Amino acid sequence: MAVTACVMPTSTGLKRYYVADTSAELPTTSPAADGDIGYVKNIDTFMAFNGTSWSGGLSLTSTSYVPFESSAASMVRVAPASVLALSSWTALNGASGTELPDGSFYLGTAAAAADSIKAYVRTAAADPYSETFAMIPNMLKIDYCSHGAIFRESATGKLMTLTNFTGSISVDRWTGYTAYASTAINLLDIDCTPRWFRIRNSGATLYFDISAIGSNWVTIHSEAEGSFFTTRPDQIGFFVNANNATWGAATCVTYYKRA
Repeated sequence: MAVTACVMPTSTGLKRYYVADTSAELPTTSPAADGDIGYVKNIDTFMAFNGTSWSGGLSLTSTSYVPFESSAASMVRVAPASVLALSSWTALNGASGTELPDGSFYLGTAAAAADSIKAYVRTAAADPYSETFAMIPNMLKIDYCSHGAIFRESATGKLMTLTNFTGSISVDRWTGYTAYASTAINLLDIDCTPRWFRIRNSGATLYFDISAIGSNWVTIHSEAEGSFFTTRPDQIGFFVNANNATWGAATCVTYYKRA
């Protein structure tokens, strides 16, 4: 068998990483375990083991990174293979996105002299829930281009955004796409801009989390769901906002998960 393996510690215990010539050579019995990762040479692809079988995968030549997880039922792998197409999201305020060949979502907006949030949303899940995004910004480090994750109350048009300006991150309240209301928290001068954004609703409290790697989350703000919203947010999504008369803003969503 032309397969090698190494064992490495992770946040959830020891995991095995296999390298095989073909997918048929990846083991399906002990010591292989749920969460193990395999790289298959002949198809240049990573695969994940769910305890029963291997599935994949992510090519080394792909421009997007998607971590493997065993909870396949709740997993939406935006890249490299899109399970939830962009057509399953609702565009707001003239948002015009593109589903790229690798399955990731690109959303851009032209230069604008004032706030004008462009967003894609979908109906929120039943409480409690969390929505996780990995997003790569394509914008200059200037005032006030931004992107991030969003809560929306469709009946009132109110929004709360987990907002990433290049170099800072904040949680902001809006009474509409162009109507900024207030900022709950603003963290300035962040040298390593977070690429992972998670918004959560416990059924009573909204949480706004950030991460550099998709784990070890840090909650930067929480508040009662009725503190700003008239009742509660019923939609979630992602957005861009230029607010710069010279330069536009764009983002690429490379990962999305609902839990």
